[in-house]
Amino acid sequence: SLIDFKASKGSFKNNTWSGFDVLQETSQTLLLKVKLTKTGAFTNIVNVTTTDNDTDLSNNVANKTVNVIDYVDLKVTKTSNVKEVKLKDKIVWIITITNKGTINATGVKVTDKLSKSLKYMSYTSSKGKFNPKTGIWDIDELEINETATLKLITKAISAGKITNIVKATSNERDINITNNHANFTVKVKTHENEKKSEKVIKIVNNKY
Repeated sequence: SLIDFKASKGSFKNNTWSGFDVLQETSQTLLLKVKLTKTGAFTNIVNVTTTDNDTDLSNNVANKTVNVIDYVDLKVTKTSNVKEVKLKDKIVWIITITNKGTINATGVKVTDKLSKSLKYMSYTSSKGKFNPKTGIWDIDELEINETATLKLITKAISAGKITNIVKATSNERDINITNNHANFTVKVKTHENEKKSEKVIKIVNNKY
């Protein structure tokens, strides 16, 4: 289907480009922006006619074939219920994956190897199973525009910044691998840091 066109001269309507002259030793250009809604080989043919006498009709026809293939496009996002926690607090990691492709994605797996600063507790998922030993969320099949969500419940056992990384794969060709991985960082504070902060505040207040 036609989305838009740009012509150096004339207009394009009902599959016909008309309303212009082409002077000797000059050229005119038509750019068509289209959307292909089916897969397969598509051949676009153009035929040029004129009201003047054309002495060579052999070069009045041209064509171009484009092959449109099916594909998957797995988009994964990663976030958390918190951005900052205390040591030994719970952190819920939320992973969401969507198939934005033209066919169902099979053998879908999302790898989420938890940091050693985290203790795994449990998980819930809208689809598939998560193996805490391998860090693999096995979804199997994801239909077109289908979304699945995994929630990992963990406990912070070390202080500092914890970055959790996920990566998605499937059996089919993925046309956009830039959105196949995501990460999110949570800062874990120790109780000692809080006590030090309280002590500093008390000392400053006592001066006044």
